[in-house]
Formats: sequence, C-alpha cells, structure tokens
Amino acid sequence: MKRAITFLLLLYILVFIPIQNSKGYTTTGTLNNKTLTSDIAIKDGDVVMIGYSDSVSSKTHNDMEIYNINKLDNFIKSTNIGKEDKIRIVEYENNVTGTWVNKIYELNYDGKKIIDIEYDTYSNPNAFIPSQPYIFNKIIKKDYPDGISYRICGSKNDENDDCAKLISFYKNSIVDKKE
Repeated sequence: MKRAITFLLLLYILVFIPIQNSKGYTTTGTLNNKTLTSDIAIKDGDVVMIGYSDSVSSKTHNDMEIYNINKLDNFIKSTNIGKEDKIRIVEYENNVTGTWVNKIYELNYDGKKIIDIEYDTYSNPNAFIPSQPYIFNKIIKKDYPDGISYRICGSKNDENDDCAKLISFYKNSIVDKKE
C-alpha cells in the first residue's frame, strides 16, 4: 500500500506539477507533442535530436540535427565534480506527417547518482507517461573520427560493459557548437 501511494505521489509530482528547474523550462504541466515542440525544447536548453526519416535536414544535409549538445557535456562535468545538475534529452522524429517526440530522458544528478526518468511517448499522446526512476553512476562520451556516442553506466568503473547508449550521432549533425 505504501508503495502504491509513493508511486501515485511521484506520478502526480512528475505529471501535474509544472515542470521547472534552475534552467527555467517554459514547458509546464503535462508533457505531450503540443507542449514540448522542438522549438520549445531547444529554447529551454534541452539536448534535442531531430531525426529525418524520409528527407534530409536543410541545416546539416544529412538525416539528423543535434542542438545544445554542450549542455550534456556540462552535465557530465557536473557529475565528475559532484555538483547537482539536471538535463533533459528529447529525441524527435520528422517525416511528411510532421514532427513528434520519440523519446525523452530526464536526468537528475543529486551529487552522488544519476536518476533517469524516461517517458512513454506512445501509449497516451495527450500525456507522456514517466517511467520508474533508473539509477546510474556516470555518463561517458566516446569521440570517434566521424561521430560521438554518449553512454550511461551503472558502475563508476565501467567504460563499456555496463553502459547503454544514451545518444549517438555524426559530428556533422551538430547545428550549434556554442559553449
């Protein structure tokens, strides 16, 4: 019974209370394709990846655009020095029917661990459903000649074995390179 009440309280906090953080998100209330457009997410400082399934980007001339990736690098720096931080990563899909949210990660570093909440963006298009929190210890960045891969790890000592892909892309997909 206590678990059910705790889960419902957590769900209420995540879904119905305005989503705010120190970075000043303008997205409030329920997350869905209308409240979290790619323009809003980019403006809010979210890491945004837009995939083009049946065309190419006019900005990058390939099938993807990446925005605010420096925010993820700064988040990693915060975790390395034990400084609390938050970040949202939003993946969009674009085709002839429009652009919609494909995946959302909300990462919250409390000074010791990374708490990852992912959202189900398909079951209810009017209100994305948050997952149970997943706990991780670090994020590693792999820099390859043509691409970059960010991996989230369950162990502080793992560089490959216990790490899952968080986001990967070609370097020429980066639209902004601001620091």
